[in-house]
Amino acid sequence: MSKKLPIIIISAIIVIIIAIVAGIYVVREIKENERIDREAVTLKQDLTIEFGQKAKVSDFIENLNGSYVNDYEIDTEHLGDIEVSFEYINIKNKKRNYTFEIHTKDVNAPKIYCGASYTVKVGYDKNLTDVLLSGDDIDDNPKREIIGEYDFNTIGNYNLTYIVTDSSGNKASKDIVLKVVEKTNNTEPSIGKTVYINDVINNHKTDSTKIGIDVSKWQGKINWEEVKNSGVEFAMIRLGYQKDYDADYAVDPYFVENIESAISNRNTSSEYISTLMQKILIKQ
Repeated sequence: MSKKLPIIIISAIIVIIIAIVAGIYVVREIKENERIDREAVTLKQDLTIEFGQKAKVSDFIENLNGSYVNDYEIDTEHLGDIEVSFEYINIKNKKRNYTFEIHTKDVNAPKIYCGASYTVKVGYDKNLTDVLLSGDDIDDNPKREIIGEYDFNTIGNYNLTYIVTDSSGNKASKDIVLKVVEKTNNTEPSIGKTVYINDVINNHKTDSTKIGIDVSKWQGKINWEEVKNSGVEFAMIRLGYQKDYDADYAVDPYFVENIESAISNRNTSSEYISTLMQKILIKQ
């Protein structure tokens, strides 16, 4: 028997032992890394947040065995489930990725803007839910309903309840009195009193007030240089409107001209308004 054979056998056994030991080490290392990763992130029990509320990734983490690569602000301008992924460095200085879901919820009830009573003339033919003012911050088309009996063809006062419910189930209600009155022959238009800006400034301008104007298509073409020189300090410019409940939105036909002229007559530029303008013009 060759003397080399035992040496070869011994060498093979040593290699096998080394391989087994190395394999055991690798398996243990893998399991240890899995354990570290499994225990690295502990989420908070409540993963819900109000729609639009500012929040960072860390706001939903109870404990992190490591450090954030980027603790960024989450976009919560979406209702429902939102997937959140972030990177972190674990205790072994390895970069890892973790993904979880949060849920945004709508907690705000719709707003009702009508008064305690609403008056119509006998024979009125519009839908009350289309004329009683209300709205919601998220739902463009909340459910609107009138509770109570009334008759547009019979003069009298009717006690009703106006209820508005958004898609998340938030509800607002208001008791109103519908007044159905006789028709009149008065066709004279109602003309408001003319108010001059100099009188407004003289009567209301103080160190704690600013004088402004509210404009839309109803004011027609405006000389913004004269507005600036008149002492007006700010302007509320109507961007657009909804043609009717459940109808399309429309841009005020004078908005672009008004906003561009107002900006050009400012003493300083406005980055926010310029960005807003770009978005509106692109959508048009």
